[in-house]
Amino acid sequence: MDSARPDPPLARWRRLAEALTRRSARLHGLLGLAALALLLVLMLQLVGDNRRAVRDRMVTGRLYGRSLEVLLAAERVRVEVNGAMRAERGYLLAHEESFLAPLVEARRELPRRLRELDGKLSDDPEQHVRSHRLEAVSGDYLRFLDSEVTLERQGRHDEAVERLRDGGGYRGQAEAARLIDAIVARENALLARQRRRLDASEKVTERSLQRSFWMGLFLFALAFGEGAAVVVAQRRVRRANEQLHVAATTDALTGLPNRRAFFDGLATRIAREHVPCALAIVDIDHFKSVNDRFGHPAGDEVLRVVAAALAGSMRPSDLVARIGGEEFAILLDELDPAGAEGLCDQLRQRVSRVPVRLDAGVSLLVTLSIGVALRQPGEDGEALMARADQALYRAKQEGRDRVRLAA
Repeated sequence: MDSARPDPPLARWRRLAEALTRRSARLHGLLGLAALALLLVLMLQLVGDNRRAVRDRMVTGRLYGRSLEVLLAAERVRVEVNGAMRAERGYLLAHEESFLAPLVEARRELPRRLRELDGKLSDDPEQHVRSHRLEAVSGDYLRFLDSEVTLERQGRHDEAVERLRDGGGYRGQAEAARLIDAIVARENALLARQRRRLDASEKVTERSLQRSFWMGLFLFALAFGEGAAVVVAQRRVRRANEQLHVAATTDALTGLPNRRAFFDGLATRIAREHVPCALAIVDIDHFKSVNDRFGHPAGDEVLRVVAAALAGSMRPSDLVARIGGEEFAILLDELDPAGAEGLCDQLRQRVSRVPVRLDAGVSLLVTLSIGVALRQPGEDGEALMARADQALYRAKQEGRDRVRLAA
């Protein structure tokens, strides 16, 4: 009988082991839940960090883009101010009304450019003060240039020159340039600060990606999504920079390279001493009369048609650019004098046969005056342009609608 009864101490140990097993299972369950909770907290933290980083990059990217737009608008104002000055100086020297086209354009475009610049500035009061001061100085400067032109038209050339020597025009231009430089300097400082913020956002993203790696495959999808967001943001910034570069080097009306792009191309060709280079400066004859008779939209259409004809007639290696008003420039490679002159004459004839169709069924034909200069050994770009300009002036003096080769 006694040997059939369970041993009480053994039963107690069995019950204790079972209790410990149940407690261990509950503990493992609690530890598993705690691990899941910790993983969820880490995941939420990772998501929050990445969202903040992406948001910061988006905000900073917008500020970065706005600063780039301010720089572009400031350079456009500078171009109009400088173009007005060159127009007035050219008119005093040559007594040709056509030289005043950039001044006329500046009167029309400069107020709009100034409003555009002021509209793109941030809430920085100092920048707006500079912008308003620039508007006042530019207005005074244009009025001074108009008074110089009026004196010249009245036959009071000496008086106009004396006022010019007194430095009034130079002071106005210099003050406008100083204000533009101050606005640009401030925006460059903002750009530097925004670049630092972008760098900080990139570092936050890198840390988040590292955490996602150590947290394992559970957060891989989230890390991949955030990485894709970073790539998209970077591509957007690159596209914005590319678009700015295109805007800064392309003439908006004609789609041709602008004055800045032309001088970059000229410098490149001047650096290649062993390659023959020719420069042709093309001017649309009596362009002012087109604007006077048919209006500026008609003048714009003439510029577009002529630009398309120029671009379509040149070789792939040639550079065609609009350098101001109704004036274009063509850089020609590897041509002798006869070849350059012949090519430009073919271009002149082609344009003279292309009708420009205006509103209400009106069409007109335009002609070109072209001055061509072949680069001489050791000649720099400024001297080459001066000789091409002289040849253009001779073509105009001899009746227009012709090509003249510089001596």
